[in-house]
Amino acid sequence: MVEAAIKEIDAALLASKTLHVDETRLRVDGKNQWVHVASTAKVTRYGLHRSRGKQATDDIGILPRYKGTMVHDAYVKADYFFPKIAGLKFPRRTSWILLFFLLEPFFP
Repeated sequence: MVEAAIKEIDAALLASKTLHVDETRLRVDGKNQWVHVASTAKVTRYGLHRSRGKQATDDIGILPRYKGTMVHDAYVKADYFFPKIAGLKFPRRTSWILLFFLLEPFFP
């Protein structure tokens, strides 16, 4: 039953035009592991892996098969887009949130 749900989620992710991806560290039994996330506005897939890089994304299996546009917060430095707004410096995550809302209408 769980496998069928994962297959449905994977199919929805692979069919989307835009895929939002990210990863974050998580301590498991005293060791670092990584939670990898792939999502659209409607579905989200999490994958836990001991590695952060290509081996993890290959093992989880979504990114190697995806043919659309992927959005990730570390592809380029956020300060490139929003170095200063009204004389204020914004934290990196804030800049990406602003960029996401500006670009989202172009990636349904």
